[in-house]
Amino acid sequence: MFFGPKKRHRSQRGVSPPSDPISEEVREPQSRESSAWRRSARTLTRAWNEWLAASSDQRAESYRRYTSALAEEELAAVELARATKLEANAPVPTGCVAPPLRTTSPS
Repeated sequence: MFFGPKKRHRSQRGVSPPSDPISEEVREPQSRESSAWRRSARTLTRAWNEWLAASSDQRAESYRRYTSALAEEELAAVELARATKLEANAPVPTGCVAPPLRTTSPS
């Protein structure tokens, strides 16, 4: 080999390797709707892969499971969008907001 074998770095015993630059406590907790959508998206992906891998005698049942998972994912996406819209339209607490800036209109 020209560059030699790759070295594999093993983490120290008892120390987990860093997974993400943002620590777990900094991340915002996921909403119930977001978690439900992620679960349904994983289910949809599994159903899609099963349908693609199905033999001819299993294809009809796999397609039925796929379309069912697709409908569930769409419903979860609508619920997530509704929750996100409600959250975006929620009133902002007045104690945390700076007074509005005065803008001068061109005269």
